Amino acid sequence: MRLYKDVSWEGRSFEVIMSCLQGSQLCIGIVDESNNLIGFTRIVNDFTYKAFIFDVMVNVNHRGHGLGREVNGRENVQ
Repeated sequence: MRLYKDVSWEGRSFEVIMSCLQGSQLCIGIVDESNNLIGFTRIVNDFTYKAFIFDVMVNVNHRGHGLGREVNGRENVQ
């Protein structure tokens, strides 16, 4: 919830966020040294051909360091 608020996505309730997470096959997060969630994305896929990436977010204080690419497995994309 804190990360959603940090990135100004405040319109989502705890219940809606939990429903989205439970409906996702993969959730990837990045934590800082203090174990605070600073990056996140969720993925819905068929594990064969297709995957959809949703809710890519990085805390405003940690942007500009490639974490959005890292959280999506695209750290080597130029």
